[in-house]
Formats: sequence, C-alpha cells, structure tokens
Amino acid sequence: MKKKILALLLITALALFLRCYKFTTVPVSLSWDEAAVGYNAYSILKTGKDEWGERLPLAFKSFEDYKSPLYIYLLVPFVFIFGLNEFSVRFPSVILGTLTVIVTYFLVSNLLKQEKAEKNVILTALTAAFLLAISPWHLRFSRVGFEAILAVFLQALGITALFKGLKDKKYLWLSAVAFSAATYAYHSVKFYVPFLLVGFFIVYRKKILKNFKHYLVFMLILFVLTLPNLIHSLSPEGTSRGGGTLITSDATRINEVNQLYVQDIQEGRRLLGIGNNYKFHIIRTFAQNYLKHLSFKFLFSGETDVNWRLNLKNVGMLYYLDLPFLLLGLYLFFKQRRQYQLFVLFWFFTSPIISSLTIESPHSLRFLNMLPAPFILIGYGLVFCVNKLKEKRLYFNLITVGYLVSFLYFQYFYFQLYPVISEVDWQYPIKQVLNYTFEKENEYDKIIIYDSQTYIYYLFYSKY
Repeated sequence: MKKKILALLLITALALFLRCYKFTTVPVSLSWDEAAVGYNAYSILKTGKDEWGERLPLAFKSFEDYKSPLYIYLLVPFVFIFGLNEFSVRFPSVILGTLTVIVTYFLVSNLLKQEKAEKNVILTALTAAFLLAISPWHLRFSRVGFEAILAVFLQALGITALFKGLKDKKYLWLSAVAFSAATYAYHSVKFYVPFLLVGFFIVYRKKILKNFKHYLVFMLILFVLTLPNLIHSLSPEGTSRGGGTLITSDATRINEVNQLYVQDIQEGRRLLGIGNNYKFHIIRTFAQNYLKHLSFKFLFSGETDVNWRLNLKNVGMLYYLDLPFLLLGLYLFFKQRRQYQLFVLFWFFTSPIISSLTIESPHSLRFLNMLPAPFILIGYGLVFCVNKLKEKRLYFNLITVGYLVSFLYFQYFYFQLYPVISEVDWQYPIKQVLNYTFEKENEYDKIIIYDSQTYIYYLFYSKY
C-alpha cells in the first residue's frame, strides 16, 4: 500500500512539474482565446458582466463564438488573487491537468476491479497515469488556458464515479454532477457525454435494470442540472457556434459540389444515385475526418495542416513507442470482451465522432474527449507484454530507455524549437506591438487596432 501511494505521489509530482515549468512563456504568448477567457473573467470580477455587458451569462459571446462558461468563472478567483496575466489564465489548467492524471489512476483501477480475473490492477493503473503524465497530447494542452482540459478532467471524474456507482450507489450523485459540469466546460464534450452514457447503459444494462430507481435518479439529476445548457444550445446564440464550424456550413465547398452534381447529370456520370451531391459530400467528408483522427499520420507522426497552436506537427499526439502497446491493448480488449473493456472500446472508437463533424479536422483540441482512453489500452498492453516476456527486467529497461528518448526529444522540441516556430500562430507579435503602443499612446489622439479579434489583447494587457 505504501509503495502504491509513493508511486502515485511521484507520478503526480512529475505531472505537476512538467505542466508548471515555464508555462507562462511556453507557449510563447496567450492565444486570443486565452486572452478572451481571461479578460471576461476579469470583467466578471470587476462588474459582474462580460465584455458585452451581459450579466453572469451562461455562454460568453466573445468573438461571437459563444464560449462555454465554466472555465471563465473558474478563473475569477485566480484573477482576483494573482491579477490579470498569463499565470492566472493558465495556472488552473495546470492544476486540472495534474488532477486528471490522478483521476486516471483511480479510473483504471476501478475499471479493472470490475473483473475478479484481472491481475496487475495497481501496476496497470499506475502505468496509465504515468503515460498520461508525460503524454505530448495532454501535457501541452494542460499548459494553456483552454476550456477543453477542464472538460477532460470532469468527464474522467464522471466516468470514474459512474463505475464506482456500480457497487456504491452514492457515487452516482458525483457522476451526475461531474458529467453535467463537463457540458458547461466545452462544446464538443457537451455533445459527447450522451454517447458515453449510451455506451455505458448498453454494456451494463442488466446491472442497471436491477437498480433502475438509482439510475433513474441519476438521469433526473443530470437532466435537471444540464437543462439550462440544453435550452441555450437550442437558442440562436447556441446554434451559432455549430453554424460556423460544422462541415454542413462550408458554403463554398457545398456550392462547388452542387455544381459538379449538375455537371454529372448533364454528362451522364451519375451512377446508382452516388455522385457529386451535397448529402454524399457530407457523408464522405465525415468518414474522411473520422479516419484521419485515428490515422497513424495524425496520432503518431504529427503530420497535419492545422496551425501550430493545435498541433506540434513534428511530434504526434502519442509517442511512436505507444503504437505496439496500443495495438496489443486493442487486440486483448477485443479478444477478452469483458464488460469494462467493451465500454473502453466504445469510448475509443466513438470519441472522434463530434470532432469529425467540424470543418477543421483532424482537430486535437476537440478530440480531447478521447482521453484518457488510449492510455488505458496502452497501459494494459504494456503491462501484459512485459509480464509475458521471459527476460522481464531486460525488456522493461529497453522500453524505459525507449520512452525516455521519446520524451527527451519531445521536451527538446517543445521548449527549444517550438516557441520560435510557433510564435505567429500564438499571436506573439501582437503582444510586442501592444507593448510599443503602451509606450507611445500618450503621444497620439487615436490608436486604431484593425482586426476582428486583436482588440482583446488591448483590453487584456491594459486591464481596461
């Protein structure tokens, strides 16, 4: 027991250090979304209203993208204590990312304890938590003030409590609160939580039916707490977010497809009702986006056209060394098909659905709802592999060296090269321009900021 606690404490300390080290300067500047959530938290603190004068809104209009509210309200005490700066905007994410590592340990241990036949429960849980702690994907988003990292923590907490609730029904209350809070934290998780619950209810339907009244109360609590968010999501303001990001809103591409559809009919190329038409284009785009999210190119090599804020491009979401253990974990879960394994497989393969419906795809931020599922599979596969090998210590040392080399390369790239090559995507030049502007502003009657989103930096750094 003492070894388990010590190991978890060491992993937690490592996770915290990796997320804290130079987090105010790497990434090199606040993105305009970070500046927006920080400034709106500051505005709430000072006036009780957002930047548009709305009192305690359920969604923040911001750049007319109507940001989810929970992270902004969470920032308010940090802005009060530390002031409006990079530290107060990003530090909550650092803490939440570290807490997610701890929750992952308890999640994996509770999953595996569902089956008496499982061995190495503690070792697998510690391995999964450690791999999440050093993961390029989770680590870099835990160092910036993005709402998604809060949603990942709450989703993982909700799943953990849900599985605890199979044996102790009082945890269902915690699960309902966590899932409900997750829907207020980030848009994609708001739409993904129902998928997770459907998967859980299908897999554990027999146990749920035996305790139906408890799960009915769980659903009622979740519904009541989530209802205001649901109502807002159906409003014109709520639907405006999806209207600008969904694949159905790509008007230019849709017009091109419709023109090709007409041309196909005229030239007799349309076959069996499948051609260049709008509906087929949407289905095909969704399928392509889904496969991109699970591709080697995206997950492991980091090759993508998405900007440097969302992808490192030279480093994938996962390490190359994760691949064989991920494949082994998938194989074992498909082969054994224990109930919790079916749920994890459902989670893994449905998680890209929401992100695949958007234009900018594959999208590592909207895809964060997959975490920490891959590390459950990788941890399971890694522990199984090492235990099956005859020369355990030799292969364990080789695997350790492999991960150490991968991790050190990531650290070198992220802290030495990334700040330079990504500074434009992180809007670093804007901060430099504003510093110059603040020095010279008394010399001019009027200063014009010509951009639809740059104004937020002036508000943020001038503490207007």
